[in-house]
Amino acid sequence: MCVSDFSDVYRDVSYLLNLKDNNGNRLFTGVHWQNNMMFCDREEWADLDGWLQNSYYPGLNRLINEWIDEMEKDGQVRLIYPFIGIVRTLLTGEKAKLHCGCGHANHNICTDGKITACPVSSDFYEIFQIGSIYESEPTQLIDAMMPEDPCPSCEIYSICGGRCLYANKLKPWGKEGYRKVCETVFYLVRALQAKLPIIRSLIDSGKLKFSQFEYFRFNGAEIIP
Repeated sequence: MCVSDFSDVYRDVSYLLNLKDNNGNRLFTGVHWQNNMMFCDREEWADLDGWLQNSYYPGLNRLINEWIDEMEKDGQVRLIYPFIGIVRTLLTGEKAKLHCGCGHANHNICTDGKITACPVSSDFYEIFQIGSIYESEPTQLIDAMMPEDPCPSCEIYSICGGRCLYANKLKPWGKEGYRKVCETVFYLVRALQAKLPIIRSLIDSGKLKFSQFEYFRFNGAEIIP
């Protein structure tokens, strides 16, 4: 999903997760979304703060609470990628890199053979090019491009991993706009951290298995919206 200020994250994610075919089978096994922040003009978000406080954050809370309720009642862990990815990181204690994989696990090969760190960065060769199919060895591309400040010095960098390499390098909303988007990441991480004792308790009791928080990583699904 692409989320804008016209979106209601609770309504829209719930709708997709509950869609079923004529036989009652769910049409989508998982859902992920990316907030359309720094991918459009800042002016398109006329009331960003109002939308965050009145729609997005309450919607996240409802989704998280229902996600936890399903674990407690049925032992199910629905594949809501931002929740799964962050909670897995919190459970393992692994230091996260960009959860999408760009720049370290996934790379984009352009039609002229140039290799860039991210699919959306193809038009910015000078910034994002990390090699070419004619000159580079695959081993040279591991960890070829990582986020720059302010990300590495952030207190939740090891959980977030940097959100988006494109936004980190170009900062289309400027430094203040960048920080505003980071507020949404902080909110999501803190909300899930608050539920971690419940999740750990369910794993310890055998109601859940850690394997239920495993997923196909670095497949392009947004973990940090």
